Amino acid sequence: MKKPKVRLILRGFLYKENWTPLSTRKQRNSNYTINFLKCYDGYQKLVNKLKSKYKLSLYFTTYNTTPKNIINSVDKLFDPDSFFFTEEIGSSQFSTTRTALSELEYIEGCMNILLRADMTITDLFIDEIMNFNFDQKDSLYVLCKEINKNKEDKVIDTLQIFYDNKIRDDFLKEIKKLPKDLHKIHKKIHTKLILKNNATCINTELCKDYFRIYPQ
Repeated sequence: MKKPKVRLILRGFLYKENWTPLSTRKQRNSNYTINFLKCYDGYQKLVNKLKSKYKLSLYFTTYNTTPKNIINSVDKLFDPDSFFFTEEIGSSQFSTTRTALSELEYIEGCMNILLRADMTITDLFIDEIMNFNFDQKDSLYVLCKEINKNKEDKVIDTLQIFYDNKIRDDFLKEIKKLPKDLHKIHKKIHTKLILKNNATCINTELCKDYFRIYPQ
């Protein structure tokens, strides 16, 4: 049986020294070094699982400031189809996403998994992706809702899954506005949650059953 096509797009910094988050996490983690090579194991496991079920293409979309030795190491470990590079100066959290989606061709029936690259992802996170039925192609998929102290209607924005169709067009349109986050993307695009029974995460930084933002 022919395997369905899937792209895995890993976005953001692969390496960045002296980084302080722009979010409230700066109160807990500041002035640290992002290093994908310190947290790549979960991504490698996800890649292998996806390859068993799908015809997988893998892309890294990162910044032009990434050291060459980091790129070479990632290339050897993952053998991706391509790297995309974005100017870091003047960028926002989703600038690297804009670069990738502007470059990648449309492939009918292809599903895209867009995932932040500076996380420690758990087996449970991988299982949720592997076992979910992404059958509604007219939807954007995210992990779950976010609980926050202001009781705002938000979703976790570290993962987005969508097909090459109008959803991709609409998503790219929102990305081109250079938002600081996508916690309210579900108010712009029809969105479905992957986690069952209205499961939630407290916020992006406190979703430890599924992922932790490095270096947590």
